[in-house]
This record gives sequence, structure tokens and C-alpha cells, in this order.
Amino acid sequence: MSVKMEFSFSYSILACGIIASSNALSVECYDTIYTPTLLLEELNRSLSDSNPYALTVVGPTGSLRMLGAGKLTCMSLSSEGEAGILIEGVSASVINGKIESCPNGVSVEGVGSHTILNSKITDFIDNGVVVSSSYNLITGSEIVGIGLTTGLAGVFINLEANYNTISNNYISASGNDGVTVDGKFTTITLNSIIDNDDDGINLRGESGGATVSGNFVTLNSNEGVQMTSNSNLISGNIVVENGLIGVLIGGSSTGNMVNNNRVNENLDDGIVILTGSIGNTIEDNTAMDNGEDDLRDSNENMLCTNMLNAWSNNDVGAGGTSNPPCLKDL
Repeated sequence: MSVKMEFSFSYSILACGIIASSNALSVECYDTIYTPTLLLEELNRSLSDSNPYALTVVGPTGSLRMLGAGKLTCMSLSSEGEAGILIEGVSASVINGKIESCPNGVSVEGVGSHTILNSKITDFIDNGVVVSSSYNLITGSEIVGIGLTTGLAGVFINLEANYNTISNNYISASGNDGVTVDGKFTTITLNSIIDNDDDGINLRGESGGATVSGNFVTLNSNEGVQMTSNSNLISGNIVVENGLIGVLIGGSSTGNMVNNNRVNENLDDGIVILTGSIGNTIEDNTAMDNGEDDLRDSNENMLCTNMLNAWSNNDVGAGGTSNPPCLKDL
């Protein structure tokens, strides 16, 4: 049944599986939204190979805003289909509401410059948000998986998806990393990244130039922040009580700056640089009460004369440790 309503603003209404708009254009579910559209009630849809997305939103004119009881639920926890919502074109937006129990919550594609704002994306099987375009903003959202070890990330930034921003989100219970980055120049700021099954933030080898600042990263099963890429800035984060290392630099990466972070009480080490990663700067951090070494550089000798990485003014506290021991005194 089509529901037609008149409004003084140019929004369509999506209800009962049908979009009914003030200009009497109806669009059935699994179809594409090209105009500003409201979802005011729960929409339950099964995904399949023939209908891989419950809804597709195309910018620049398409947007989806969920108000009140607005919610999109994929009917079953299966690997069929792709995502609850596909975003395409340029400058489309998904705002408010809930997206739950989908293989991927939202797939961000097209040209880019899209926005996901104040959404709750939960119980996803693979990724909460998977990003395959550039200059997108994911902000103010709650992205919580079901904790399956077969899952992927809360937010996954694909290769060649560049200049994306992830800010002010709560990201938890992903089957792998809280945030996985393969694209370049990603900004990750002011997020709470908690209790994910692998790393909190993983800047992988093809990424680089990321800014990671002001995040609270805790209770993740492995590393708090791991980077195997170059020229990243890790600054002003609280990285505490993770299952392995607080901040890890590996993979022969170089040009990374780690400064002004609090890296405390991680189960293994605090801040670590692995063999082959040189030309990195570690300064003005607090690293205390970690399970093994508060600071460790596998490239440094016992006299700290190799100086293949720059360490300075890091505070490990009165009983703190470093490997080699001279590292904490630089």
C-alpha cells in the first residue's frame, strides 16, 4: 500500500516498504533514492544475490534521514547480499536511525564526499561501514558488531579510498579491528574504540599519511594502534589496557610521529618499534605500568648509539622499563 503525505519541505516518506513522495513518485524497496527521503518506521528486508542492498542512496540529491522509529533491519544473519545501505554518487548522506543485522551496515562507494551522521550500525557480520571512495565523513555514530572472530572491522577503509574522516564515533565488538585502513590520508579523531577482537586501529602497509588523534583506545584483544605504513601522526591518544602492545610500529615503516600519547597498562609492551622500521620519532609520551617493557626499539643497541629512530622525553615513571634500558633516558 502506498502512503501519500503532503509536506511543506521537499522530503519523501519511506514507510511500509514503499517510498511515497509529495510529487506522487513511489519507489519500492531495493530501489534507489535520488531525493531527500525520510524513514519513519522499521523496515525489514532480506538480502540476496538479486537484491544485495536494502536501499541505495545516490547523491548529490539523494539522502536518507531516519526519524522516530526509523530503522532498517536485514532479516537474517547470513552472508547473502552486500549491505543494508549502498551510498553512491557524490555528497549523499545517511542520517540518524538504526541499521542492524546486515552483512555490511553501509557501503560507501561512488565518487565520494558522502556523510554518515548520528547513526547506530549494529550486529553486522562483516563490516559496520566499508568505504571505497574518498573525502567521506563518518561521525557521531555508534558502530557495534556481534564480536564474531570471523568478522572484519567496525570501519574498513579500502585501498584507494583517500582523505576520509572518522570522528566522534563509538566503535566496538568488531570481529577484527575497530578501524582498518588501506587508503591514504585518513583522519581518525575523537573516537572511542573499545573491545574489538584484534587491533583498535590498524594502519596497514598500503596506507600512510594518517592522522590519529584524541582517541580513547582500550580493551582491544591485540594492539591498541598498529601501523605498518609510513608518515602517520599518532598524537594525543589514550591507549590503555589492550591485550598486547599499546602502539606498535612494524613492517619496515618510516616517517611516523608518535607524540603526546598516554600508553599505559597494556598487557604486553607500551610503545614498540620492530626491526627494520627506522626514521620514526617517539617523543613526549607517557608509557607506564605496561606488562613487559614500557618502551622498546628492536633496532637499537645497548648503548643507544644506533639512533635509527628518534626517542626523546618519554615518561615511564619511577619503576618503568625500556629495552634497551637506556631508551627511557633519552
